[in-house]
Amino acid sequence: MKNKAYQEDWIQSMNEYKLVEEFNYDYSGYIIYFQIPEGTEKYWETEFKKLEFVEWTELNNIRHLTR
Repeated sequence: MKNKAYQEDWIQSMNEYKLVEEFNYDYSGYIIYFQIPEGTEKYWETEFKKLEFVEWTELNNIRHLTR
C-alpha cells in the first residue's frame, strides 16, 4: 500500500476481515479477498468502489457457513 494515510485502516481491516492477498500475474496486480459479515456484501462492494486504488470489485456469492 503506497498511500500511508490508508495503512493503519488497512491493517485493521486485514485482521478484522481475515484478509487473503495474492499477486495475480495475469493482471499485474493484487487480488484481495475479504470475508465480511453476512448481509453487508452490497455495502462493502459500494465502499470499495469509492477507493482510488480499487480497479474493480465483485461478490463471489459464497454462502456463509453456520456452525
